[in-house]
Amino acid sequence: MATPIIVTINDFKGYYNIASGLKAADISAEIVILEKEYLTKLLGVTLYDAYAAGTSQDWTDFKTGCTYTDLYGESRRWETNDLKNMLLGFLYYHIVENYIVKHTTTGYVDPKNQNSERVNKYQELTNMYERWNKSVDLYKKAYNYIYHTKDTKTSYANWAFTQIPYKNLIRY
Repeated sequence: MATPIIVTINDFKGYYNIASGLKAADISAEIVILEKEYLTKLLGVTLYDAYAAGTSQDWTDFKTGCTYTDLYGESRRWETNDLKNMLLGFLYYHIVENYIVKHTTTGYVDPKNQNSERVNKYQELTNMYERWNKSVDLYKKAYNYIYHTKDTKTSYANWAFTQIPYKNLIRY
């Protein structure tokens, strides 16, 4: 079964902008691997397979957004871009993390740029953690959407969920 790709390299702009010097092929390969990893954590293997097949309205709603009612009778909205933005933050974190320190045949190195000066690593880490934590918020929003609709959407039966923690940057 073909795995649906939600994020493309062209989505890394604005808030999620990554360095243009990174190899597009490497990033595209990472997108495929990490998208599946995070969707499997959110949905579990069985539901991820059903999502990848994408044959029911339940999965269309998950991909494109819809309104639902929570346990308290409040109307909530799972937005069209929530899924993409959730994945973008997790992907941004991993891609930038791999860029800050490179593993080469001579060991781990700090990439140097001859024509400009990089921002300090603390700022890079702050940006990474900010995007990661925003993705965790959207991950929890996705959890709430699935949790509150699992009784009415038959595709969500047998749902398994893996919690993802926030990342905190402690400066010494």
